[in-house]
Amino acid sequence: MNASTHVVIIGAGPYGLSLAAHLRQMGVDARIFGQPMLTWQTQMPRGMHLKSDGFGSNLSDAKKSFTLGGYSAEVREPYHDTMIPVPLASFINYGKEFQRRLVPHLDPQNVMKLERTGEGFTVTLENGDTVSAPFVVVAVGISRFNYIPQVFAGLPKELVSHSSDHPEPAKFAGREVTVIGAGASALGLAGLMQEAGATVTVVARRQRLKFALPPVEKRSLWQQLRHPMSELGPGMRSWMAQHFPHIFQLLPAELRVKIVRRALGPSGGYYSRDSVVGKTTALTGCTVKRAEVEEGRVKLTLERDGTEIVHVTSHLICGTGYFVNLNRLDFLPEALTAEIKTIGGAPALDRNFQTTVPGLFFVGPASANTFGPLMRFAAGARYTSGWLAKYLKRRVKGLNAARGL
Repeated sequence: MNASTHVVIIGAGPYGLSLAAHLRQMGVDARIFGQPMLTWQTQMPRGMHLKSDGFGSNLSDAKKSFTLGGYSAEVREPYHDTMIPVPLASFINYGKEFQRRLVPHLDPQNVMKLERTGEGFTVTLENGDTVSAPFVVVAVGISRFNYIPQVFAGLPKELVSHSSDHPEPAKFAGREVTVIGAGASALGLAGLMQEAGATVTVVARRQRLKFALPPVEKRSLWQQLRHPMSELGPGMRSWMAQHFPHIFQLLPAELRVKIVRRALGPSGGYYSRDSVVGKTTALTGCTVKRAEVEEGRVKLTLERDGTEIVHVTSHLICGTGYFVNLNRLDFLPEALTAEIKTIGGAPALDRNFQTTVPGLFFVGPASANTFGPLMRFAAGARYTSGWLAKYLKRRVKGLNAARGL
């Protein structure tokens, strides 16, 4: 079956769902494809909490009608804008309910191929159906971009994996495991595995493990002025990142990439500290020089202050984050990917989230190198969907006028 629409959205996480909700409420014909909240359900560890505060974890619709706080009140779950960390399960359920209420037209099929045609694009779905549209928005999140350092290349997957491969920390009960990294995903997973009964070692380049400070319900006027609260946490830089993505877009490209890589540096959530500090072994200030398999285990040669340290483990997990690489999107043909200009691996976007291929847009973490650190978090869905939905509505209106519709 062949069909057509004005906008195709690929991906049904916070960004895809938010944009679809905005377009629907604005009367723009759009189709959205993908399993709702799939990355959160399949690549995040059970029992984790979001690094974002409650007020910074909302999906967005044009009428601002359905917030996480409102949902929590409906289902009688504990909630506070800042004082109660958001459980992963609660966020997933909220996202799925958002979809049921505001994006009921979601098609859960995956997009298998995206092709450019004379009047726009055609996507091919799992069942072989095709849908044509003049505009396509890629909102795939981070699920395709997990990053494992080159030093571990070639090692067997049963011994070396990525943190996104382990939604069930309890399966490591009674096992020995080493986690590489000092960010929220690494330390959060390390803490959950330790609680499940695993023997955990954390290896990090940082001289010491860092955790966010617990929230304070009442802040002095001086604290509010010096470190204003934002959806990314307290601090003037975070506040500016939330409110001025289009100012960030005007900075030189190399500077933008550098800022995004360094912003909100690696740290664990405050709720992970008690499960990690004193309960796991921390090898800090260490760089991995070599990694090899020896008698069915992973042998790491680490360097600390010019001295080599050998560490052997049964399983190694890379909590090393994500790196946008368009070649990982198997629905994008090579010829189309080659036409997309990139910045630090991510697509270079104009002020309307459009790539160098007219009519093709990227949102979410893939837009961070253009619009800043906000886009690495679910909180960025509100800004993105509000801006892009209005732009697409204008484009669709102009297209219809040109066609005499």
